[in-house]
Amino acid sequence: MTMSGRLGRTLRVLIWVMPIALLVIFVLGREFLGGSAGWASVLAIAFSPAVLVALYLPVVVATFDRSARDAGSLRRAFTWTTIGWYACAVGVIVSIPDGGDSGARRSPLMTWTGISDSASEVIAVCMLGALAVALAASLVAATAGVVASRRIGQGPTARSEQP
Repeated sequence: MTMSGRLGRTLRVLIWVMPIALLVIFVLGREFLGGSAGWASVLAIAFSPAVLVALYLPVVVATFDRSARDAGSLRRAFTWTTIGWYACAVGVIVSIPDGGDSGARRSPLMTWTGISDSASEVIAVCMLGALAVALAASLVAATAGVVASRRIGQGPTARSEQP
């Protein structure tokens, strides 16, 4: 078995596990990382169904279209864009300051580095923007893989015409 086979299998498992794991880390894990939980955790729980749909949409497009999966078109681009938004999501988790009824709460990044609340907020906003771009790129890569698999010579009809 080649290393790329193991890596591919690992990534196929991670694309299904990571969205839920990231949500759980955001809600519960911030305190384990040195931050504190407040209203952001409550909002994360409230909006988790919509967030999970957005996070799983590229995965579903890339995985459940059989001809795209069989053709393997743009699989590498989809993998790297997915890894990119995972990294951005972790950046958001550790940098976003939280607010509570008793005032501002520290983010893990503030605890680790001693930066101010406003600096942590700027980093979090930049990471959220990068997350949105990476998630959109992941959806584009998944969709492009489907479109490329439908081209003449790669689609299901072309396979059935071959001897």
